Amino acid sequence: MNENLKLKVSFELLNDRNISSASLSLLLFLLSLPVDTEATVSYLSEKLRKSRSTISKYFKELIEAGYVFRYQERNENGGFGKWRLVVGDCKEEILKLKKISENL
Repeated sequence: MNENLKLKVSFELLNDRNISSASLSLLLFLLSLPVDTEATVSYLSEKLRKSRSTISKYFKELIEAGYVFRYQERNENGGFGKWRLVVGDCKEEILKLKKISENL
């Protein structure tokens, strides 16, 4: 990872009083990861030194606030594939992406 990279986030996110500082920290960490990182609860629990239940609680808060959504991919046979997370710092963009994923 390039330590010189900087993360830009929206004022909307930084000023959102509907999420806790702990959930904000998780979201900022997620936004800093390379796109292809498999950020499982176990991985995040280890990296952030929080329990799996705590990480899950933060995810629930971020999902309810509109900064994260989950969807399950479909495989070529039409069956269910991996679960994927979409994260962002702008609720409007996340909502657009969620609507697109629902039509896949």
